[in-house]
Order: sequence, then C-alpha cells, then structure tokens
Amino acid sequence: MKTSTVDRIVSAEVDHTRVLAGASLRRADHRFYLGMSIAVIIGTFAGFARSYYFRSYFYASGIHPVTQLHGLANTCWILLFFAQNALIAAGRRTLHRQLGWGIGILSLVIVPLNLMTGVVGARLNHLGHAPNKYASFLTFSVRNTLEFVMLVGLAIYFRSRPEIHKRFALLAAVSLFAEASIGRIPGLSFPLIALIVLAFYFAGPVYDWFTRRRVHIVYRWAIPIMLITGPLTPLTTVAARAGLWRRFVDWLIS
Repeated sequence: MKTSTVDRIVSAEVDHTRVLAGASLRRADHRFYLGMSIAVIIGTFAGFARSYYFRSYFYASGIHPVTQLHGLANTCWILLFFAQNALIAAGRRTLHRQLGWGIGILSLVIVPLNLMTGVVGARLNHLGHAPNKYASFLTFSVRNTLEFVMLVGLAIYFRSRPEIHKRFALLAAVSLFAEASIGRIPGLSFPLIALIVLAFYFAGPVYDWFTRRRVHIVYRWAIPIMLITGPLTPLTTVAARAGLWRRFVDWLIS
C-alpha cells in the first residue's frame, strides 16, 4: 500500500512537471511567433517605405493601380498574420480560427495580384535583383506566388495540428515578404541582404533547436526546397533561360 501511494505521488508530480513544462513552452512559442510577426511588419515597412508607403515624399510619379492593390493586399495579409499570432497569445482561439478563413480568402486574392504586378513590373523594366525580365518574372512573381499559396494551403490544411500549422504559416509570411522587402531596404549590400533573408528563413529552426533540441519536420523539408528554388539559384537561372519560357514571357508582357 505504501509503495502504491508513493508511486501515485511520484506519478502526479511527474505529470505536474510535464504540465508546467508544456505551459512554459507554449508561452515561449507565443512570444517567438508574435515576435516574428512583428519583425515581418518592420521588415515590410522598411523595405517598402520609399517605394510604396511614403512614395509621394520620394518620387514624383505615382503607382500603377495594379501595384497599388498588390501592396494593399499584401500589407493587409501581413497585419492579419500579426493579429492571428496576437490572438493565439491572448488565448482567443475561436476568433483566431474565424479570422483564419479571411486570411485564406485574402491569400487567393493575392495570387492574381502578385502575378499581374509581375507583368506590370516586367513591362516597366522593374527587374528587382534579377539579371533580366525572364529571371525576374520567374523568381519574383511566379516562384514566390506559387510558394506562398502552397504554404498557406498547407497551413490551412493542418489547421487542427498547431505545431505544423504555425510553422507553415510563418514560412508563408517569410516567403511573402522577405526577399521582396529586405532587398529594397536602402543602403544594404547584397551580402547583408542575403544574410538577413536567411536569418528569417532559419529563425524557426534555430528556435526549435534551442527549445526542443530538434528541428521540426516542416522546417527540415520546406526550407531546403525554398532555398533550392530561391532567386538566382542555379535551378531558377537555368529555367529562366529556357526558350519556351522566354517566348511565354515575351507574349505575356507584349
């Protein structure tokens, strides 16, 4: 009897410790993902302050209507991403789920706007950091848009599995803003741009390692694919040289 009682006490203590450890980890997760959403907002604002948010102070020319809508939709998505993380941190899970469907609909709106903005940019010779219009449209429009919509789709599909859901959502936000925004921050050299972008890519895996001593499978699979298909990688550089792709882009922007 005494042994049974002691065992129950030890078992209860172990369960209590696990509960406390789980609660502590959840609080740490809330802080991390909320902090990442704030970093995404800061990076977006810093990158597009001159060309979009305060354009009238720096340029005499206006913004193409498609680009204006593109910027508005992407800004709303980034702000909603922050709101979603804030709701989870505040324990408002029901409202988080309800708002999630709005983000899904907005994501669908962003897809054609991103592609149309790429067409407008190619016509206006706004090539970003790519060497020509073919590489620019492939990497910064088609690739980024497909990557974003797939990551959002996976986040929605796994919405009932928080550990998977929140990682796909974070990667979707990074894919939407990082390369487009960081590359536009004035005064940054290309190596520093690449370093900051990679910091956003690997923030999640590094956090996982320090809090769980392992990297989640979502990061282990998704991030290498994102890097392999990234801008100016050998894969996209070769693909941009394909004759069929060049004829398609010439027809699209003519």
